[in-house]
Amino acid sequence: MPKKKEKETKEKCPYCGALLGTTDPVMEAMHKEIEGNLDDAVYLYQKAIEKNPENIYTRFHLGEILYRLGKTDKARDILSSIIEVAPKFAEVLYLLGLISYRRARIREAIEYFEKALECDPHMAMVHYWLGFASYHAGLLEKAYKSYEYLTNEHPDITIAFYHLGVVSLSLGRIEKAIESFKKVLVENPQSPRAHSFLAEAYYKKGQIYEAKEELKKVLEVEPDDKKAITMLELITDEKLIPNA
Repeated sequence: MPKKKEKETKEKCPYCGALLGTTDPVMEAMHKEIEGNLDDAVYLYQKAIEKNPENIYTRFHLGEILYRLGKTDKARDILSSIIEVAPKFAEVLYLLGLISYRRARIREAIEYFEKALECDPHMAMVHYWLGFASYHAGLLEKAYKSYEYLTNEHPDITIAFYHLGVVSLSLGRIEKAIESFKKVLVENPQSPRAHSFLAEAYYKKGQIYEAKEELKKVLEVEPDDKKAITMLELITDEKLIPNA
């Protein structure tokens, strides 16, 4: 009696559900994308959309690749068309936010990031970019909130502590700044920027000795750092470079 064939399990795309191992154009496009042949992937996704123009997930794939290729106008058109029929597609809103930020439309980017988080409040990279855009728009409290969320919920994202420190310093929250930069230096003890900002925080707190030590660490890594040299001269009241 012939043995029954075991049921095959095929991996699926997490977005569109296309089966790997088929001749579906979406699957072929995915393989091209994995191989790094993005132009071929774009062509195949376009072919797939011609066959099934209502599939928003295929259009999402295409828009995402066009964004990566720097074709932001085309990417925006495709992604915006998805939002017209699926206004709560968080990943699409996130990409639209990135496109707006790249175009220096910071306030518009913030709106997209906030809408994405309304749909999915747990997207770490959206919190990161919301904080980044908010900081550059001068919205420090909003930036602080985003980075504080990240450091609490994703303590493995070291860069979030760095940005939280920068924002905290700008807001005058010196203790939080010191705490944040110290955590950055646990993971990256040679970071001249973290040492420099930590020195600034110590100086503002009146801890002059600690500020000097941090500035010396900056100069160990970057001996010509003008900001560190100037600040150390200010603190020690002595010139480190003759006739400077």
